[in-house]
Amino acid sequence: MADSATDPADLDEDYVPSGEELSNMLKVVRRPGVLLMKTPYSDDPGVPGSWFGGEPTLPPEIEWPVHKVCSEDGQVISEIPMHFLVQINLATLPLPEGVPELPQTGTLFFFFEPIFCNNFGIAPDCGRVIYVEEDVSECPTRSMPKIPPLSELPDWANKYAEKMRKYGRNDLGRGFRRWSFDYFFFTGYRSGQFRNRVFRDYVDTLSINISKDIKEMVSDRCDLPGPNAIKDLDYTYHHIFGSNGGFEPEESYETENPWVRLLAVKDDLDLGFRNHTNWVVFWIKNEDLEARKFENAFTVEEFQ
Repeated sequence: MADSATDPADLDEDYVPSGEELSNMLKVVRRPGVLLMKTPYSDDPGVPGSWFGGEPTLPPEIEWPVHKVCSEDGQVISEIPMHFLVQINLATLPLPEGVPELPQTGTLFFFFEPIFCNNFGIAPDCGRVIYVEEDVSECPTRSMPKIPPLSELPDWANKYAEKMRKYGRNDLGRGFRRWSFDYFFFTGYRSGQFRNRVFRDYVDTLSINISKDIKEMVSDRCDLPGPNAIKDLDYTYHHIFGSNGGFEPEESYETENPWVRLLAVKDDLDLGFRNHTNWVVFWIKNEDLEARKFENAFTVEEFQ
């Protein structure tokens, strides 16, 4: 049996940890977070100043973020407006103990380009986070800018967009559906930090059970009548911080935890956000989070 002071990272893959060792390892990988739970009906009142999709209250002086479509030689051919994903009024966001600090005022806007950036990996230029220090939730909303004429896009871009549409992914230039949400705390765990197989299996099982408990807790929100009611139960996976037990940048395994999972949004048919049942996760360096440099966040597509 290993000494109780053994570094969990040094445990062999097939070593069977004791109960105390498992408990110590869980403390290291515990990642509390906040679930963004869609309200039973899209137009139900939820958290004030926060919602998925629709139109954001992005101030007019701030440029709408775009994704640059480039030629093979790196020249910018066209700029595609990103899709608005969610806005969060930070004054209304409760944070559980143990999560990174966020500003207590202001609004975060999250944008994502769902067509040309789905490359099943790290895609730094596919998402954008904008932080406005003021509460702008009561300001006029802004419509997504029109996409440029398809004639301005190269043939490969047109064919790719058409292919994504046929495979049930997002349509070019079509925004996501607006939906209110509420907050609920949850505890996630990241299973990939230690190479010990017994521990990874234990955390995977624990994560599955937590997911089942959450779905049972909110099961009465599904299968309601009407076109504006929730139909997709997988919405329970949208969250701030936390972990779904999947991918994390290798550097985030270090003791100082330089990377922070800022937001994870899963494939959601209610919103019209189709992503092959995968997550889109916004990551940010801890130092950038502390400096409020949200523009440095990047996106990663994570497999189910």
